[in-house]
Amino acid sequence: MKTNYFLAVIALLVGALIVYGFCAAGAPALQTAVSGVLCTAFLVVGMALSVEGQPRATLLVKSVALTLFLLLLILNIVLTGLHVGQTLYIIVNGVLTLVAATIVYLIIRAKP
Repeated sequence: MKTNYFLAVIALLVGALIVYGFCAAGAPALQTAVSGVLCTAFLVVGMALSVEGQPRATLLVKSVALTLFLLLLILNIVLTGLHVGQTLYIIVNGVLTLVAATIVYLIIRAKP
């Protein structure tokens, strides 16, 4: 894996703005933290990481990560607006994150 540090810093700053947005919207601290960490993590993977020597794998990983970033951001906004319980919130975010992590792992481990 190769990292573009400039894009990683940009992704972290966008993640900080997402956390600020959830705080300003009055979301509970746990939901703000989970939203910020997950969205930032997938944004960093989608923007700043690449698989060395495998441009197709890099494209697939970026596509999966950025798609999940958008899905998580929209889902977290909706769940925060609906004032769902923290248990449902963590389960939904956890399942989506684990599925995406498995897909990214399988893409990286695939033989070209």
